[in-house]
Amino acid sequence: MAPDRRAINDDRRRTFGHEAERQVAFVCECSDEECRRTVLLTAAEYDEACAAGRAVVIDASHEPPEEISAT
Repeated sequence: MAPDRRAINDDRRRTFGHEAERQVAFVCECSDEECRRTVLLTAAEYDEACAAGRAVVIDASHEPPEEISAT
């Protein structure tokens, strides 16, 4: 069973993103279960992606999963 990368990223946001402009290394949320890439975003950029329902992916070559689990 693949880890829930959105839950991991939410935890990273809570732990390291106390300042909106601080950069945090988030886990790529692409559909490749073997992907271990990280995406460097500010906490504010991560919040914006989550609010829009977008997956956090390293680049366009990493396909987002069909569904992002909201927490």
